[in-house]
Amino acid sequence: MKKQGIRPFSETFSMLCDGDADVRVAHELAELVKAVDATGKSGKLTISIGVLRDIKTVRLSVETRVTMPREAMEMTEFFIDAEGGVHRQDPRQSDLWDPPRKLAAFPGGDD
Repeated sequence: MKKQGIRPFSETFSMLCDGDADVRVAHELAELVKAVDATGKSGKLTISIGVLRDIKTVRLSVETRVTMPREAMEMTEFFIDAEGGVHRQDPRQSDLWDPPRKLAAFPGGDD
């Protein structure tokens, strides 16, 4: 058998999963780059290649993990009642104004 040397990684990777791994990683990288650009925060794409010994060969598998940057959601302030419920308005305080009421029709006006 003729010694062929080490094949370039990119060539080997392009053959994994009949080329699907290469396509998938390219799409995941593009989505990650767009998210980093939109948020200004960093992200990460991790590619793991598993190697399993078979009788006369080895089998290679690919696994990817993408950590997308996320924009922080703003905090919302709530008041707490005696039972632990949360409310946007203080439940211990009565309303300062009566709720709006519908005005009667103006005599002679067009409604």
